[in-house]
Amino acid sequence: MSKKVKKELPKEIYGKNYVVKNGRNLPIYKCLISENGGLVSCMIIRRLPNGHFAVGGYMIDRFCLGVKSTNCKIDMSADDLEDYLDMMESNLGGMEECTYVTVHNWVYGGLAYAEDLGFKPDKDFALSKFMLEEDTEDVELIEFEFGQDGKPLFIEGPYDNAKQILDTLKRNVGEGNFNFVTQY
Repeated sequence: MSKKVKKELPKEIYGKNYVVKNGRNLPIYKCLISENGGLVSCMIIRRLPNGHFAVGGYMIDRFCLGVKSTNCKIDMSADDLEDYLDMMESNLGGMEECTYVTVHNWVYGGLAYAEDLGFKPDKDFALSKFMLEEDTEDVELIEFEFGQDGKPLFIEGPYDNAKQILDTLKRNVGEGNFNFVTQY
């Protein structure tokens, strides 16, 4: 007597490859922003077909470095997302809901400003960019102010390579055409 083997349907796998192929087409659940001086933290949350969420987070240095750090969290349950948002809000002092267009313009505006200064985005942007639509004329343009008083302002953070950043600024905008604040 043979046993009937129950075939399991393959589980949908949501990982980096899925985000690269499908991230831009996932429905937007929510967008959030927190502005704190020269740092703007933005988040886009998209819903996966299984009901879970994918989150793209972007820390924008509006004064100099553009996309300073970014991450992409994939396949988060509703409870995990709530815990993550609570942690982010407590670290950032609160986040407010905003439009997708706001997040898009902060991220791509920061990228363009920093690129003009000779800086590249955080390496993790290679994945998190797929949470954003491509930067085309289809997305409404909002112009945000980058730099301070018409010049780049580098505020040294604990993980910055200050020498490399200052050398890049000297090479690309010239001595005296940027400001620098050290905290370390």
